[in-house]
Amino acid sequence: MGQMRFTAPHPERITPFVLQRAYIAGIDSIPWLSTTDWDGSTLTVSREIRESGNLHIPWPVAGHGELMLSTASLMERRSPYLLPLELARGTLNRIRNQCAYWQFHGLNLTETSNHQLNLAAQEFAIAATAQADVHRAAEAAERALTFSLDAVRMLVDEFTSQFFAARAQQGPQTSKLLAGNIGYRVMDERATRRVLRAFNSVVVPAHWRSIELDQGRFDFQAAERQLQFCRDQGLRVIGGPLLDLSRANLPDWMSLWAGDYEMAQPSIMKFMQATVEKLRGQVHVWNVAGGINVADALQLNEEHRLRLTVDVIELVRKLDGKVPMLVTFDQPFAEYLAHADYELSPLQFADTIVRAELGVAGLGLTFNLGYWPDGTTERDLIELNRLLDQWGALGLPLVIFLTAPNCDEVDPLAAAGLRTIPEAVAGGHSRESQAEFVNRTLPLLLAKPMVHAVVWNQLFDDQPHVYPYGGLFDFRGKKKRAIRAISALRRQYLN
Repeated sequence: MGQMRFTAPHPERITPFVLQRAYIAGIDSIPWLSTTDWDGSTLTVSREIRESGNLHIPWPVAGHGELMLSTASLMERRSPYLLPLELARGTLNRIRNQCAYWQFHGLNLTETSNHQLNLAAQEFAIAATAQADVHRAAEAAERALTFSLDAVRMLVDEFTSQFFAARAQQGPQTSKLLAGNIGYRVMDERATRRVLRAFNSVVVPAHWRSIELDQGRFDFQAAERQLQFCRDQGLRVIGGPLLDLSRANLPDWMSLWAGDYEMAQPSIMKFMQATVEKLRGQVHVWNVAGGINVADALQLNEEHRLRLTVDVIELVRKLDGKVPMLVTFDQPFAEYLAHADYELSPLQFADTIVRAELGVAGLGLTFNLGYWPDGTTERDLIELNRLLDQWGALGLPLVIFLTAPNCDEVDPLAAAGLRTIPEAVAGGHSRESQAEFVNRTLPLLLAKPMVHAVVWNQLFDDQPHVYPYGGLFDFRGKKKRAIRAISALRRQYLN
């Protein structure tokens, strides 16, 4: 068994919740199945292989909250590594590589960002040469992390502003879809105005639990009402996901066939066919499958989930072949692979679908940021940029689905078992932090050529929903700051 060991001068940071989310990944960023142990002084990460790898671990950084950071690629050795130093090394290395890539493609760095990178490098040099004094080295490494992540914000701002300035000289503003998931809620006139200011498109779900509450009895009234609303407002519609095996979406009666693919498949396909036949001609893009790469409430294995995805793609192509199709993947950083024995990462699952040439027109990536489990621990924007470039190499347009909380209290209308990660934001999540997340992240997404659409995947907190406080309207139906931020960014960047 391979092991990597790390010392942490601040043992209070190595909590059970941190250990639960830490993992080691290879050069392809795919996590290895691993276990973590903390004896009060040394963090040990164990896995079956002995290859070099990168430790990924949630780490608090002054002014940035808790982020999933990674070391550089490390070999196994007898003496433990100093964890803050290696996180600083890995972070600064990632930023320099991305910075060099952007500069090669025309990015002009400002003196401010250059200065910030130099400060980070100076502090890292102090940390690397002071390891005999562990606490001094750790303190310098923490300063290097702060300067590095400050530089990330500056670099991303420079990249996006220079990108949009260059695009403006070429002609009209970029035309992309900016959508909100309206669910089945009937919106009043005020909510409608705010949604139309923020979004040029919407998602109308195909919620199996609501449509086929009793087996064989379909009720599409709520979905058709929403589609009529979209036609009246001239909105483009992303429909689905059609295949969604999450506990929140499956009818209760489907639990009878948990783990039995042969019994479950006919009922799944019957629902898919009824939905596409009923709603075709009213949907501009079909999201044929969502989150099918992760564990599901039906307890089907990877082969069966892959077969179901192919079956649904072929069914939609047969019934509504002129409409573009998406397949959407949850947790694209693949953290879940560190604790579950799957054969395929999300990217490998997607690559299998793309290589099969089934007619899929795009890929969706779902980021439920700041939630656990079934969510994504927050990363810095350079790491998000890297992931988008990695997925963009598959050659298909990307649709990004986002959710982020504005509160860390118990949400009585949210799905059971989910919690927010208060540590992700200094002082906890708030309406201000949710709006800041929008202002920080959305410009980068809109600047990436492979991203053709961005979806806020939960609009309303005043109806049953999955993610606690992830909506843009609160439990009283009042708008939050984040939707104002989206409206402003739409005016600034989109037609």
